[in-house]
Amino acid sequence: MPLFQTFDYPSDNELFAGVWGLRAPIHRTLDATKVTAKTPVNSGESSKSFAPGYFGAASGSLARLLPRSKVATTAVTASSSTVVEVTENQSQVFIAGDVLRILAPSAQIDLTLTWAASDTLATTINGYTLTTTAAGSDTGAIATLHTTEINVDPVLSKLITAIASGDSVFVYAKDFISQYAIAVTATTAGDGTGAVTDSATNLIAMRTIGTIASSGVNTDTDQLTLSSTATISVPIGMPIGVDAMPIGMLSRSIDFENDELQMGFYTACSIKSVSILPYWDGELDRLFDFDFVAA
Repeated sequence: MPLFQTFDYPSDNELFAGVWGLRAPIHRTLDATKVTAKTPVNSGESSKSFAPGYFGAASGSLARLLPRSKVATTAVTASSSTVVEVTENQSQVFIAGDVLRILAPSAQIDLTLTWAASDTLATTINGYTLTTTAAGSDTGAIATLHTTEINVDPVLSKLITAIASGDSVFVYAKDFISQYAIAVTATTAGDGTGAVTDSATNLIAMRTIGTIASSGVNTDTDQLTLSSTATISVPIGMPIGVDAMPIGMLSRSIDFENDELQMGFYTACSIKSVSILPYWDGELDRLFDFDFVAA
């Protein structure tokens, strides 16, 4: 394996310029049926072509491109939403029949009824409590403030990420594995409440959103249509995907229609910027030895 290698990438021709210490000890054959074709931008281009930077996942004795993304643009609402929009250019890694889940252990905190200024909302994660004091009666504003305070707290920000959506705060474990104990206490002058949905006492792993319907992958709009309404609510920015074990990052670009599908997968290397990768999350950071070095 060379100590220096540069790959071409459509949005950044220097994605891997300055990469060193590359290792690709895992080799698998990719399953061409586990990607969805996309209308090529230019005539003559492949409809199933992917650049380096995509991760692979175990799929029986074969491999597939890692079916992960984040909810984009529009939040998913339990019992009413049938469409899940994912990050741009990420829909191709999903196929009909895939079961979509929130991949990291997570919980939803709902604020209801009448709140007032000076009311408090306290969330305890893994024994550590953060308390937010309301500035007014708007429960959406209180949820947003609580989210902000969680994400800048020197302890909680290391354990979880919080996302505000309407009158709710969603939290998920940053390492994608820890089912931390969670408790919520609302102290209000009136009848305002704050509680974890379903009275959960721990972050719940692999919560199911729904199953992608036949012909339910729209690669033009990056929308995934479910076979029935979503079973849970999911905010914009939440990492979602299919329960599949990551095995590493593609060692070269791949054209599923024309290339040999035997691939090597990097488990360690240095890259100039995480922002250029199509997808990255806490589990990938935990599993692989990837360093991100500013250009």
